[in-house]
Amino acid sequence: MADNKIYTGDHITLELDGIESGDPVAVNDIVGVALIDTDGEGNVVIARRGVFELEVHGDDGSAESSEIAIDKGEKVYADMDGDKVDELNAASSEAHFGYALEDVGSGDKETIKILLRD
Repeated sequence: MADNKIYTGDHITLELDGIESGDPVAVNDIVGVALIDTDGEGNVVIARRGVFELEVHGDDGSAESSEIAIDKGEKVYADMDGDKVDELNAASSEAHFGYALEDVGSGDKETIKILLRD
């Protein structure tokens, strides 16, 4: 095995302020869910793989209203506010966050299961 392997990458530590355990996190194309609050040194550990229950806004960016804005299996994106995820939805062209495992109605905000993307 390679001597230079640091860890598997399932969990990584990033320097981010103001993150709380359970928050979705996106740093450019690195996405995950915080496992701890930001510590006193400004570090947070995030999970890079798995399924998490997260709030998603049923906004697919279309002007037309439909019953289902996000179908299970569709991509979910992270709208960013600086270094923090402002909202997860299907309308953004920002960071691809993962895949919806449940439907979300148009305009609704629902907590659903999200499969993190690799």
